[in-house]
Amino acid sequence: GNPDLPTAVNITWSSINFKTILQWQPKPSGYFYTVEINGMTSDTKRKCILTAETECDVTDVLRNVKETYTAHILSVTSSEMDNFEEPPFAVSEQFTPYNQTVLGKPEIKNYTQKGSKLNVVFQDPLTPYTFPNGSFQSIRDIFQHDLEYKLYYWKDQSSGK
Repeated sequence: GNPDLPTAVNITWSSINFKTILQWQPKPSGYFYTVEINGMTSDTKRKCILTAETECDVTDVLRNVKETYTAHILSVTSSEMDNFEEPPFAVSEQFTPYNQTVLGKPEIKNYTQKGSKLNVVFQDPLTPYTFPNGSFQSIRDIFQHDLEYKLYYWKDQSSGK
């Protein structure tokens, strides 16, 4: 590889409802980045090959959400991609989507109140992942019984509602 190429720094994972973006610095000049995602039990997958960007959407290669991943961000020149020497790279912190994605708030579809009983129906946030029929999976489809909501409500002093 070319030891003179700068390697990525300040590597961060940003994940909301399993949509996951990897970001880093600095902006490349005269070289490119290629991202390799390594799972503990899965093959290495390449994303954002020869990119001049400093972010990469890696959602589709993190489908096994309980897997723990690391990213290698390779600094390469376009001619080096056919070279068998390993280019300089930086390694991210580990990331496990199931534990580390940030969950967006659910929507309240509707609610009814009968006496002192309040019934609230939630719409779970959707994820970028799809079922075989093409419909999007919700966070409940992924978390199943591990997902629960806490609902806080209070009585309006003036109206009593």
